[in-house]
Amino acid sequence: MARKGWERRVWLPLVLASLALILLGATAGCGSVDAIALASAPEPPPSDATEATVVRVVDGDTVVVSGPHDVQERIRVLGIDAPETVSPRLPVQCGGPESAAFAQRLLVGRRVTLVPDPTQAGRDFYRRELRYVRLEDGRDFSVESARAGMSRSYVYGRIPVSERAQIAAAQAQARAEHKGIWAHCR
Repeated sequence: MARKGWERRVWLPLVLASLALILLGATAGCGSVDAIALASAPEPPPSDATEATVVRVVDGDTVVVSGPHDVQERIRVLGIDAPETVSPRLPVQCGGPESAAFAQRLLVGRRVTLVPDPTQAGRDFYRRELRYVRLEDGRDFSVESARAGMSRSYVYGRIPVSERAQIAAAQAQARAEHKGIWAHCR
């Protein structure tokens, strides 16, 4: 008889704890946390590419374009991060002016194709459109900038862009050849 009371005292708490864990697991994900995540989900990118003319370069990874009906839009180039030149919170970073000059030489006044990435939101926190910028000859500006050592491969919001492998390979080449920021910036 004493043995049965002992078994009940040991097994009953174990069974109750197991049931509590099962119930917690079954209800995980319910509640306000998921509602907040759904409410702040990134807007889906447009499904097609658009043609535009680059009006000016803000810095090595942001440009202003004039699209259909002469509407100007700020574009954050996908997949790269260039040294800062215009941030109100940061000083001009090493390689920033060179990166901006490189973008200016390649892009200003040129017709480009703005291509969304299905893995990315349509806009960033600053309401800039997130796009790849394709040159008239089909080259990707992100890859060309990384290859010249004017920017580094970048993951925005923890989701890599579709073209990450090509951009990272171009960055590795520039780094190995000590080009751009890899020559004199630490």
